[in-house]
Amino acid sequence: MAHSRQSDQEVYFYCPECHVGVVPARSRKNNYFFRALSGHLHQKNCSFYKERIEGSGHYSPQEHSSAEPERLPPTILGAIATQHRIGKPSPRDLPQLIRQAKEAPLVVEGSFEQVVEAWNTMSRDKKRLTSLTINGTQGTYEDRFEFIGDTTKNANDFNWEDKIIYGKTCLAKGNREGVYFLDSIRKFDVGEEKRKVLNIIIREEYSKQKQKKYIRNLLNDGEKRSDAFTLFIHGCRPEYNYERKKIGLSLPDNSTYKGVCVRANKRAQR
Repeated sequence: MAHSRQSDQEVYFYCPECHVGVVPARSRKNNYFFRALSGHLHQKNCSFYKERIEGSGHYSPQEHSSAEPERLPPTILGAIATQHRIGKPSPRDLPQLIRQAKEAPLVVEGSFEQVVEAWNTMSRDKKRLTSLTINGTQGTYEDRFEFIGDTTKNANDFNWEDKIIYGKTCLAKGNREGVYFLDSIRKFDVGEEKRKVLNIIIREEYSKQKQKKYIRNLLNDGEKRSDAFTLFIHGCRPEYNYERKKIGLSLPDNSTYKGVCVRANKRAQR
């Protein structure tokens, strides 16, 4: 269990069984673990207890190193809210704090791109079972993503703020470097205007952001247009532009937690 100090400079770690203080450590093989503080030992009834062994000064290095741990999927789209910090807990408070830490649900923050990438690699069963919270609304990866091809809904009927809307799209390079055009395969009716695609312009200042460099790699050199992609939208509500007679999208200045993502269809799953 980790417990942060009020100064923001120190974090205290404790064994969840015997409550001895521990610290993070890394072996020469880049294996990560926790060890008891110098001069301290786990209690003998603790499953982490090891007998002290006097070394001879000679040893044979082990050739084995731990496998890279599997990356946990984000359980929240956005940054985790800062928790109120208190001083170092007393031995009397530790049991209750450790119990609360064990019972608390796992929280892993993630950017928009990280959440989309996790969804792309999940099986259908895992999507149903993996928690995902967006804007304070808790659900799963299955119900927090919504397919744009639902023809019972028009553009204004989708929950663009609290869900991630996705569907097939055409992707084209613009004449200027860093400019791209996205046209949804799904068409919408707007008043008397019928069957209008969602037209999104990725401008140079937006594509310069780190997460948007992926778009450039999706198109092969010389390829002008393809519909072999899936578009993901979050936090942006489409609006009809009566001058251009197109449904457009205003992209945010900061695309860390909202905006658009594009992935190749072979990686996207329904």
